[in-house]
Amino acid sequence: MKPSYFFVPGVISFQANADRSTMAKYGFLSESRDFWEKLDFNDYASQLKKGEQEVLEKFLRKYSKFSNTKLLKYIKKEYPYYSRDPKFKQVHHSKKLFTIGYEGISLEEYLNKLLENEVSLLVDVRRNAFSMKYGFSKNQLRYALHKMGIKYIQISDLGIDSFKRKNLNSKKSYEKLFEEYEERIRGNNMKELSLIREKLESLKSIALTCFEKDYNCCHRSRIAKVLSEEEPDFDKCVFHL
Repeated sequence: MKPSYFFVPGVISFQANADRSTMAKYGFLSESRDFWEKLDFNDYASQLKKGEQEVLEKFLRKYSKFSNTKLLKYIKKEYPYYSRDPKFKQVHHSKKLFTIGYEGISLEEYLNKLLENEVSLLVDVRRNAFSMKYGFSKNQLRYALHKMGIKYIQISDLGIDSFKRKNLNSKKSYEKLFEEYEERIRGNNMKELSLIREKLESLKSIALTCFEKDYNCCHRSRIAKVLSEEEPDFDKCVFHL
């Protein structure tokens, strides 16, 4: 059964918190600092599928009598990753340039990938840092990253206008777009590329991000390629998440 929500260290689910606030806004819940209460009289548990009901009942039997203190101690013992301080980062001595797309994953899954790889800075290379998907518009993403101790910058000049992505229906069409893109950033965006190099030199572990899951279909891979041309063996420092 696929989880409804995912979590990050600190036992935080940004999506769950957003959903809770929305339900409170429309009068389905009342919420306070310590608890929230269902206000309507619908029996939602009875509407679950049998397997889902069994999971809920098992969860209630096991955890409903836990105090907050006992629950936090249990999480720390059984799931130490989620009780760690996300803002603590290892000191890196070698450079690592990651690339990551958010297609097909939740905000929390995305953040966990960055945390697991000790990323210090996320470089957003979208032309327009807006998304209909929760958590990935600029301000939402920057806020979540800040909570995880990860810096954020957007370099919109390294993005590709959306109209240029229309009718990309073959490998050849992608190759043509990216060849033109490489030529453009070599000629017009050396300042932006130099900024990425500077951040990589100082922070050692940074990530380029855009939408596409497959880095071969995303211009972030071409940014990494152009950066690799300036330094021998640089491609060995590039990792696609």
